[in-house]
Amino acid sequence: MVSIGKIIKRLRMSKGDTQEQFAEKLHISGQAVSKWENDAALPDISLIPLISDYFGVTIDELFDHKLNSYTYKERFVRLMCDSGVLVFKDGGGYYINSENFSTNAHIAKIGECFADFIRDNNIEFDVIMGVAYHGVTFSTATACALYQKYGITTAYFHDRRSRIQEDAYFVDIRLKTEIG
Repeated sequence: MVSIGKIIKRLRMSKGDTQEQFAEKLHISGQAVSKWENDAALPDISLIPLISDYFGVTIDELFDHKLNSYTYKERFVRLMCDSGVLVFKDGGGYYINSENFSTNAHIAKIGECFADFIRDNNIEFDVIMGVAYHGVTFSTATACALYQKYGITTAYFHDRRSRIQEDAYFVDIRLKTEIG
């Protein structure tokens, strides 16, 4: 289990804030934030909801707590797999079969989950690419969720002509490690 101080530090750095900038938002001193991040002190309980809201995470996520049951995200991924939207390929990898989406809410929700996955795993990327019709919406939903929830601005583009996997469309994240 990761300490709350380390989680706050990761979230703060990912958001691009200094300790002073973050402290200012909470009306506390930068020294207090430094103590949290170095595990020398803990945030006051009254600040926990404010910290959680500021970073766009749940209080459970702030404390690195997970129930021994499926989380909302895990249930959503299961729904996407069961509906044939998220398809795992033999030999590894996966693709999004957007032809199986029944509503734009599916696309927006999976875009949000994908944004959370990117953020939770500190994935570095250069661009989000949406292929074909639903991929356009999906990449836009992911880019919007990254900005709205985490303040991350990203490049994204669409290619409506590309088709792969026998009429199944997918969205690709071009990882820096794969490009360079």
